[in-house]
Amino acid sequence: MHWRETLPDWYIKKYGYQPCINIGTAGHVDHGKTSLIQALTGSWTSVHSQELKR
Repeated sequence: MHWRETLPDWYIKKYGYQPCINIGTAGHVDHGKTSLIQALTGSWTSVHSQELKR
C-alpha cells in the first residue's frame, strides 16, 4: 500500500500530497548548522542580532 492511499481526504484537501518531514540538527556554536539549513531549505534561519553578528 502506498502512503498516499492511507491519507484521509481532509488531509489531502488541506495539505496536498506533500509528506511532512521533520529533521533536527545539533552541534556546537559556529559549526555551520545555520549554513547547512540554508543550503537544504533556501531560507536563512538566523533572526537574532547576536546570531547575525557571527
